[in-house]
Amino acid sequence: MCPKQMAERCPGGQAIGPAALHNWRFLINIRTYATIEAKLQSTTHGVLWTLTKKHIANLDKYEAVEEEMYYKKKLKVFRGGKPTEALVYIDPVCEKRPTGYNLHEKYIEWGEVF
Repeated sequence: MCPKQMAERCPGGQAIGPAALHNWRFLINIRTYATIEAKLQSTTHGVLWTLTKKHIANLDKYEAVEEEMYYKKKLKVFRGGKPTEALVYIDPVCEKRPTGYNLHEKYIEWGEVF
């Protein structure tokens, strides 16, 4: 969601704006990677982007989808209260990083850009 990283990985991709993913929670896992996991009554906030097939191929490579570091899934998110489908990348390792190691601020800062 970092605008600078998205500009490098997906040149020309446009941020549409914030969206909410219900019943999933954001976490930093033991590998220090950002991911989400299904959790009832949780909400994860993110940013929707317009992407081309080339952008998605670039993200697949960066997120190491072939090596199974991340997998892709289409999920229903809400933007302005209206549902829409979004492609998300999920790290299958959902063991949370021990307390005292918190990267959440970085992700919150990026989200505040939008």
